[in-house]
Amino acid sequence: LPEHYGFGAATDAAMRLPLLRQILGWLGSGGAGREILTEGLEAGKNLFILPGGVAEIFLSHPGTHAVKARRRGLIKLALRTGANLVPVYVFGGNDFYHQLATLGNGSKGRDGRNVLREKSSNL
Repeated sequence: LPEHYGFGAATDAAMRLPLLRQILGWLGSGGAGREILTEGLEAGKNLFILPGGVAEIFLSHPGTHAVKARRRGLIKLALRTGANLVPVYVFGGNDFYHQLATLGNGSKGRDGRNVLREKSSNL
């Protein structure tokens, strides 16, 4: 599939987990380093990425919509490499499933989310 659709970029923290790294590799994803992204875009490949990254995942809650797209590095990279940008928004993505990291306030999930946030910031 990657040869048809392009490549994805995942946080370096995800690439350190062996099983997740393998699955992401099968899906055509790799690290989100600037060199990797530049090389792929200059080769004319499509890039699929969530600009909000991990921070946006922690903001997602069922019934809400949060966009944390204040990052401008991807836009600068597209301008440098001549890549086209196609903004896409998935409506209802936060309602699709519940996960430990995004459970509501005052629940055990909130504690789990804080632990995940602390661990990921230390990587």
